[in-house]
Amino acid sequence: MSVPTSAEWLELTPDEFFERRDACSVCYMPYGYPEAHGVYNPLGVDFYISTAVVRRAASHGGIIAPPFAWHIDEEPAFNWGIDSCGMGEQVVAAIPCDLFLHNVLYHIRAMDARGFRAAALITGHCVPGLDEDVRLLIDYYRRRTGTPMQIVWEVAYDGPLAPEKLPGHDTHAGTVETSIAWALHPELAHPERLGKPARRAFEGGGNEAFDAFCAPKGFPEAEKWTVPSVEYGRYCTERAGDKLAELARRLLASYDDTRPRPAAPDFNRTAELWAGFVRITSRYWRSTMTVGQYDRHESHPAFPGWDVFGVEDAAGPRRNG
Repeated sequence: MSVPTSAEWLELTPDEFFERRDACSVCYMPYGYPEAHGVYNPLGVDFYISTAVVRRAASHGGIIAPPFAWHIDEEPAFNWGIDSCGMGEQVVAAIPCDLFLHNVLYHIRAMDARGFRAAALITGHCVPGLDEDVRLLIDYYRRRTGTPMQIVWEVAYDGPLAPEKLPGHDTHAGTVETSIAWALHPELAHPERLGKPARRAFEGGGNEAFDAFCAPKGFPEAEKWTVPSVEYGRYCTERAGDKLAELARRLLASYDDTRPRPAAPDFNRTAELWAGFVRITSRYWRSTMTVGQYDRHESHPAFPGWDVFGVEDAAGPRRNG
């Protein structure tokens, strides 16, 4: 029996799906959406990056779930593109914070119900505080269901998946994001627009460090930034993807197969889980900060812990902690 070459859930036959899942039981879920990343990049940078990284990782094994190209940006409390970047109009495919988290819950549940031992949720876009919120949701799901499935949420080019650091590497629409976008879709790249103003400018508001299309002002100045390149973009994608594959191997090694695996919750039970999660945690969601909190470098109160609300771990002590 040969493992099918395609890693895309959408492209596999049923037999190929089970063969590939059983050979390397990890599911990769790419998140991203359309957002302005300077006048020199296409709007899909965040989505292109996450999908490229998970495809590289899945070349070592595993299955790529159907992607999710909607994300958080345009909120009543903080319209990020306008309030932080000074744009007069939005170009994002935005949904509310609670709807995004609600979708993530059902994505996790689907991977659990399909028998995966590990799930890696990889995003190319992340508003401040969302990391903590998603990881809180993951912890809640594992506690309430008792699933042994290992689950992580990471940014595609940051944290454990970050490439070698270069000047300007971690700034929105900076060297890493731009280099990867140009490497993946050279037909959509506009290097001739570097350092040029937007053809349609907006007045007022925004972050002093960024222009109206959410790129660092003056990018790329030779003394401050590393000029984007296709070569560096390929390096970043391969480096992050290989790091993700190694992370997946560690997740699979941490899977506790000494316990019977409980059935994944059905849709009715998942709806109950969501209602409980909202009731307990919504006041602590850090991704729903206001403009005032952001300007003052404040956020919501820290989550006090599950014990305060009587949420026990259904699986009991875990082998992997």
